[in-house]
Amino acid sequence: MQERRTTIRIGQRCRTQYCSSEDLLPRDGRITDVSERGVGLLVREAHRIGEILTVGFSLPGDRTTLTATGVVRWSNPPQKGRWYPVGLDWMQVEETTRNRLQQFLSRARNAPPPPAPAAAPARSTRRTVVIIAIAIALLLIGGAVWLWGRSLQWENQQLQGVVEQRETVIGHLMLQGTQLRQALGTTKTYVAESIAEIVRLDQQTQKAGIQMDALTLQVERIQDSYTQVREERESLMQHVLNLEQDKVDLAKQLATLQALRVAVQDAVDARRISFWRGVRPLDEGMLDGNGGYLLRNGRSTFGVTSRIRVHDLESFP
Repeated sequence: MQERRTTIRIGQRCRTQYCSSEDLLPRDGRITDVSERGVGLLVREAHRIGEILTVGFSLPGDRTTLTATGVVRWSNPPQKGRWYPVGLDWMQVEETTRNRLQQFLSRARNAPPPPAPAAAPARSTRRTVVIIAIAIALLLIGGAVWLWGRSLQWENQQLQGVVEQRETVIGHLMLQGTQLRQALGTTKTYVAESIAEIVRLDQQTQKAGIQMDALTLQVERIQDSYTQVREERESLMQHVLNLEQDKVDLAKQLATLQALRVAVQDAVDARRISFWRGVRPLDEGMLDGNGGYLLRNGRSTFGVTSRIRVHDLESFP
């Protein structure tokens, strides 16, 4: 089934203004035909297929400027190098605009055809011809004046529509500017809060660094203390080892009871000989400070007989 499309042709002098959704700059154009589905335009620059255009126009007999948005479905090469034919399909049409457009198309479709001109009488006098010529001239002049006035009125309506459209665009841009200012204020607040948080974190980092330095000093002190304790421990262990070695050496010296007895007897004999001869004992280190004699109860044993009893070491517990 073939789709039915209603198209009403409008004269080439029907001017309009439109703008593209990409830059919202107003441009001049002409409407060649309009229908419920779209509009034909003549524009001074080429538009690619798929581009969205918003058109402002007024219907004959209606002073209200209508605005509708359409998408470019076809675009032809320019005519005589000046005008590009472009076809739009409506995308967004307000309900009021759609109703007025349908009413206009319905009236145009149902309007009766213009009556055929009456045939001129076969015979007419010169006066009648002159009157008719004058009447025709007046009608032509009146029609031209009416067309000129209508054209001015149409251009005025178009200008009003363009002004309203520009005001709408300006309002939209002002709204976007307000939203952008609000977003910028929010962003500034967020940035200020972020900077404050960064400063706080930096302060915490500096405090943590100071605490880390203090802990490092404490660790170094503990390491120094540990080193000192380890050295003292090693010294103490060496001293213990030396004592153990001395103990071993002493044990070797006192390994046999007979050797001990011989040593004691030799000491007694040496002491006895030195006493009678008045000579200091051989071991000056043991009796140093007493003139070479033993002490008993804090007094010198000079001139006193001293006895040394040697016990059996095995009898000691």
